[in-house]
Parts: sequence; structure tokens; C-alpha cells
Amino acid sequence: MRLIEIDKDFPRPDFRRRDWQSLNGEWDFAFGFDGEAKPAAVVFDKKINVPFVYQSKLSGICSPEKHETVWYKKSFAVKKNLAKRNLRLVFGAVDYFAEVWLNGVRIGSHTGGYTQFDFDITPFVLSGENTLIVKARDSFDRFLPRGKQYCDGSPDRCWYEASTGIWQTVWLEAVGGVRLEHVLVTPNIKTGRASVEYFIKNPSADTSLKVWLGFKGKVLACNEYSVSGKVNRITLDIREPDFVDENHYWSPERPNLFDLHLELVDNGATVDEVSTYFGMREIEVRGGVIMLNNKPYYQKLVLDQGYYENSLLTPPDADALIYDLKTAKEFGFNGVRRHQVVSDPRFYHYADVFGLLVWEEIPSGYEFCFNEAEAFYSMAADLIRRDFNHPSVIVWCPMNESWGIRNVRYDKKQQDFVRALYHIFKSFDGTRLVTCNDGWEVVGGDICAQHNYFAGGDEFKRQISDIQNYKTGAVSGCRMSLADGASVENVPILLSEFGGISFCGDGGWGYCDAVKNEDAFIERFGDIVGSVYGTDFLQGFCYTQLTDVFQETNGLMKLNRELKLPIDKIKSILDKKRNY
Repeated sequence: MRLIEIDKDFPRPDFRRRDWQSLNGEWDFAFGFDGEAKPAAVVFDKKINVPFVYQSKLSGICSPEKHETVWYKKSFAVKKNLAKRNLRLVFGAVDYFAEVWLNGVRIGSHTGGYTQFDFDITPFVLSGENTLIVKARDSFDRFLPRGKQYCDGSPDRCWYEASTGIWQTVWLEAVGGVRLEHVLVTPNIKTGRASVEYFIKNPSADTSLKVWLGFKGKVLACNEYSVSGKVNRITLDIREPDFVDENHYWSPERPNLFDLHLELVDNGATVDEVSTYFGMREIEVRGGVIMLNNKPYYQKLVLDQGYYENSLLTPPDADALIYDLKTAKEFGFNGVRRHQVVSDPRFYHYADVFGLLVWEEIPSGYEFCFNEAEAFYSMAADLIRRDFNHPSVIVWCPMNESWGIRNVRYDKKQQDFVRALYHIFKSFDGTRLVTCNDGWEVVGGDICAQHNYFAGGDEFKRQISDIQNYKTGAVSGCRMSLADGASVENVPILLSEFGGISFCGDGGWGYCDAVKNEDAFIERFGDIVGSVYGTDFLQGFCYTQLTDVFQETNGLMKLNRELKLPIDKIKSILDKKRNY
């Protein structure tokens, strides 16, 4: 099987090409020059370490100044293995609007701060030195999807430093003139098949696709298919390797992955190759119960905001992502809620590999208007297309705690906006669950996910333990549980934020009173988790949180990833309830 091996530095492990070139590293940099400034007028008087934003230490600048517009310049020569081939210039993410020039020619722009975009630069590349210029504009408008990036003065409460400009890897890929654009794999464990939808740029009458299917190092099938146009579909039969147990399914306990290698042939010659993977995994709701691969599955999630002490939302390297996910699993959690950020694709890849469920969120805006709705609708397709093949991702979270929809409990227009997002996500991806306003004032959707930070089991029992409270929409202390007209009949209920315990002396804040020492922490943690476990109708929880985040010091680890508590003590409490 001609599988392209995974390079830890490659930005898209789920869509791998053999020949690529990173453009990360030192770039020239400048603040300002707003308005209609042209690249020739910009004075690049600073250096920056891409892909780290100027607000971070690893960028080499580490400035808290607020700048709506920043400029980048990079000189590079194309490596020999990419030369004389078609080239794509790929940006992992630029927050928020990017305009790009290569060798003095404007090659395009992109709007949206969290997803990948690219340009075909073949006509503009020189054989020697090339000059790439990027203008990034990140306005302070409240309607933009900002997540936890604070735009009013200094970071405050649970909002943190902003991230402006390039914040994920920039790279070149060698491709064919005829090439694969996207590959979307939809598994179906009921039929034992996987549907592969693939999109081709510039197919001809003599284009075909060779497909290798592999599992645990063995080739299961190798076939060649004719290509009938830009959009094509094939079906793969997934033979069960065991006649008794479905041990080829993907789950946190058995994170099995099928390898898929695709070779595009045009006029008898190989013109493009891509390796990807998928998991035979199904998530659904039956009678108010969440089912993973046809079995009830209790979710033990931990909130993970994806911030790093010296690099903010950009992981310092792949090992940092690996450490966080492995540690979450060692604590006894079976999943993470990736909170208010669309992360580096390697995060979802390692969740696939190590076996952790992921709830993936769209970062919130904070002002309901036409522009907010437009930004969210346009992001949905890019996000789903990028992360579709990750079996770890089981829930999409378009909205959180009524941020950007402050009147959603009774405002029909805001409710329609949330419902529209729900249906957009479901129309693009019917294989996953979707929440409608995670936290409170739930409008509808596949899950009723509630947030409540109670100090102990007795308080929990007063507020949450009665399912009738949910049905009347009267649970959360600060907001109603349900929006007007919403119902939780036959909808799974989860406590998707609780806990937030901090230590006295941490210097920041947590929820309720801080505990004095490790023993007090373990006592409270055991009390509140035990109360949740004792509530039969709850289908799972998400504990706040994995790490401290700057002034919010309620993590199980400090921001520098120093453990606050012994892993085995947390695990012994979480292990008191089985997943099935």
C-alpha cells in the first residue's frame, strides 16, 4: 500500500501529500498601514516567527498593543522536489481577513479566521527567489466570531488576549494540474460500508482513480475507478475481521482507523496522490440516549480551551497537542469539549489516534446582526469540509451560552438564526449531533446541554437532579434552561460545564470558593462528580477544565502544564462509572 507516512510537522494529517514545503519561521513584519495601503508602501521594520501571532512570546514580538492591520513578508525559493510542478500556497488559518501578493501580483483574498484556504500560484512562481506578502486585518467588531479573544482593553474574566493575523502553518504543496481537492468519507456501520465522495480539479476524459484501503498495516482492497466529472462517489465494503466482535469500529477504547490512499491517474500518468483515513463510527440518539456504535455511551468530557502560555491559540509544536490529549485520557476522561476555538487540524488527528471524543465549537460573536449571521453561515461549510473525516468529532457546537444572541429565549429572529445553523450543519453532515445554544436557553437540536457551577452535591440536588425542571425550562440559576417553545422530550441531557475548582493562592479565579489544599480539592471533586453520576437521566458531563488559562485558574493543570493533582486520584473518581 502506497501510504504517505505522517510527518508530525505536516499541518493536515488527514489529507497528506508527499511533497510539501513549510514557510514557517522568520518573516518580515509591520504594524498599521491601514486603509488602501499597497505593499510597496509598507515599511517592514520588525521580524516575526510565523505561525505565532504578534501578541505571543514565541512570535518574538509579544506586544499587547491593539492593531487592526498587520503585514507580513517572506522571501523563499521553491525546493527541488517541488520545482517545475503545479504549486498550491496553503494557509492553515489567518485571523480574520487576508489579502495575498506573490512577486508583486495580487493572487487573492480570504475572509474567515479559523479555517484553511489556498491559492494556485503556479503561474506566478519564479525559478529563483520569490516574495510573498500578506496583509491581515482583524477588526474589533463584535459581530465577528471571536471566541475567547477579548477586544475591549485588557483581558477580563474568562476572556483572554486576542490573536491577530497568521496563527497556523503556511506551506506549499506540489500537486498535479489534475488534482484531488477534497475527500469526504461517510462510514455506515449498519451496512458495513463507507461512502467516499471525492472532488477533482480539471478532470479529463482519461482520468481515473486508484484506491487502496488498509487496516492495521494490511491492504484490504485495491481498485481503480473511472472518473465521470468533478464530483465522484464510490462505495467501499468494510469486511469485518472478527465474526463475533465489532473490533474494527472506532471508539475511545478501540481507536481503530482505516487507511485510504488515492492515486489520480491522467492519460496513463500519476498526477496526484493523497493519503487520508477514517473510522467506522456512528453517533446517534435513540429515545433520549446517546449511542456510540449501537451502544449507550456515557460521556466524560473535559473542557479544553487550547491556550498555551507562550503561544496563545497556536500550539508550540505537535508534542504539546499530544501531551494534552494523552493527559486528558490518563485522568480518566473519554473526550474533550474544544471550547470556543477551531483548532489546528493536528489536534483532531491525535484525538482520532489516541481515542478521545471531541465536541467542536464555532467561536462566538457578540452582537446579533446580519453580519454575524453571514459570518457564521459562511464558516460552517469550510469547517465541516475540513474536519469531516475525523471520527473523534461527534458533536458540532455552533452557539454557546447565548453569546451573540442575548435575547434568544424569546426573540423569534434569534431563534430562527440558531435553528438555521442547526439545519445547515445537519444538511452538510448528517453523521454527527448538533447542539443549539450550549449552556442554557436551548432552542432545539439533538442535545440539551446545560452549564451549572454548583459548589457541592447538596446544591446540585436542589437545582438539577429533577428532570421535570428541565422540562419546564427552569434549571440554570442565571438563565432559563430552555428557550420559549423548546422541549427536551426524547433529547439527551448533559451537564456540559460544571466544576471549575481552583486553589487558594493560585492568584486568579475559579467558580464558587477556592479550596485550600489537595485533599479539599479531591473531596469536592468527588462530591460533585458523584452527584452527577447519581443522576440517571444525565447522559454525561464536561468538567471545567483541563488547564488554567491565564487569569482563570481552575484547571487540573497549570497553564504551563504542571500537574496540580495526582492523575490517579482524579482517575479513581472518574472510573466509578463505566462508559457503557
